[in-house]
Amino acid sequence: MISLLIVDYESQLLELTKTYLKKTGDFTVGTAPSAREALEMMETTTYDAIVSNYQMPEIDGIEFLKTIRGSGSDIPFIIFTGKGREDVVIEALNAGADFYLQKGGHPKAQFAELTGMIKHSVERNQAKASEGALSVRNKRLEKSEERYRNVVEGQTELISRFLPHGTHVFVNEAYCRYFGKRREEIMGHRFLPSIPSEDQELVKNHFAFLTLIHPVDTIEHRIIMPDGEVRWQSWSNRAIFDEKGTVIEYQSVGRDITELKMAEAAVRQKLEFEETLAAAISRFTGIYDFDDAVNGALADMGRLSRADRDYLCLLRKGGTVLDNTHEWCAKGVSPQIDNLQNIPSEMFPWWTEKIRNREIIHITDVSKLPPEAEAEREILEMQEIRSLIVLPVFCGDEPAGFLGFDSIRETGEWTEEVILRTVAEIIGKSLELKRMQSVLEESKERFRSLATSTPVAVMIYRDDRFMYANPAAEEISGYSEAELCQMNIWDIVHPDYVNLIKERGRARQRGEKTVNRYEFKIITKTGKEKWVEISGD
Repeated sequence: MISLLIVDYESQLLELTKTYLKKTGDFTVGTAPSAREALEMMETTTYDAIVSNYQMPEIDGIEFLKTIRGSGSDIPFIIFTGKGREDVVIEALNAGADFYLQKGGHPKAQFAELTGMIKHSVERNQAKASEGALSVRNKRLEKSEERYRNVVEGQTELISRFLPHGTHVFVNEAYCRYFGKRREEIMGHRFLPSIPSEDQELVKNHFAFLTLIHPVDTIEHRIIMPDGEVRWQSWSNRAIFDEKGTVIEYQSVGRDITELKMAEAAVRQKLEFEETLAAAISRFTGIYDFDDAVNGALADMGRLSRADRDYLCLLRKGGTVLDNTHEWCAKGVSPQIDNLQNIPSEMFPWWTEKIRNREIIHITDVSKLPPEAEAEREILEMQEIRSLIVLPVFCGDEPAGFLGFDSIRETGEWTEEVILRTVAEIIGKSLELKRMQSVLEESKERFRSLATSTPVAVMIYRDDRFMYANPAAEEISGYSEAELCQMNIWDIVHPDYVNLIKERGRARQRGEKTVNRYEFKIITKTGKEKWVEISGD
């Protein structure tokens, strides 16, 4: 009968394990919910083996094991836990665990596995203590080693051991599968996966920094698979030293983290997109120069999308002529802006029709454009463009042009469509505002020209303050326009007529019918009274 101590803070699993093992009839079972209580029980009771969870409050399973081994005890110790990380496996085995079994799977099969581990570890321990049983001990030790290897082989992590000069002395099946090699192709040979040149110094320094004081460390680096694919790996490496402090072996546990790296890159790219888009939008807020804002936004989005060239083309003459008005080029890429001026839009009917229909033109491979886009394909190939994305720019409901992003180096998808479309819409809104401002300025200029040349006094006021006075008004009042714009309108109206003018003004504001043309007196700058006739709204 084997006397067994089970240590686990999970009470239900503790009772379940105890119940199963007692049913076999091969064990007497004691239980403890913590390592501290287990150590107290061991002071008064002798056990043949211990089965312990890894993750426990106060003292975890490995610290519990180290305490026992530190006391000189070689009692068989099995880690039975839900944790399956490679660093836990390595630490447990290096601390002196006889076996490591991960919880999960079919209970019957798992408890059968645990039963076998307990019996083998106890038999091995008893064999070591028995005099005259060397052959039996060796046989059982071999079986135990086989069981140990089976545990390692069952791990999904890549596990290997190798000498300082690179010769492998052990690799598990997962390692062989990952690299597509047979075990005999690796063990006994110097096998080193191909590592990109940029990562080689990193790996070299990692192993150089493993010392007696710091024997374990982790590293992430890339490898090149036999088919040329680049993948990411994470490794936990331990240096093993002899009594002189010389490294005699390395023990490594690794896993593929390519998907994790890709997810991290996607998050970083999303943040970069959002920050760049915010910067581009900010260029079109407040007081800004349209050309500077567009050139800055093109540079931002060109670098973000990794385009070789991006540009803004605008239509004029009722949409019949196209000009490349703004352009950004990556380093080493030739500008095309001078070659794309005064282009009749009818030369490219396929392209023009899509822009007018607000369609995004996404061309992953210029050479595969449809026959109806032959004219477009020819001009794109003349510019050595291999792929591009073009986004329509609208000014209100009218097509104003398009925003384009070119690649001359490679074909492929443009994944930034949503963000680029947002920038195209912002430029369209800004262009619409610019054109409205231009129309307003033209209207103001026409008004000033007319007001300046007329002999009739023209005065504009708001909230009783003058805002404009033409030369005729200056002559009549005796004040300059600058002086009038600092004055209240009532400063020049004769006091006898202030109430009359105010009342008629309020009546107009109320929508009442009133006199719009009448006479009243003003007081000029020299104090002279003058009769004037007013006509206004």
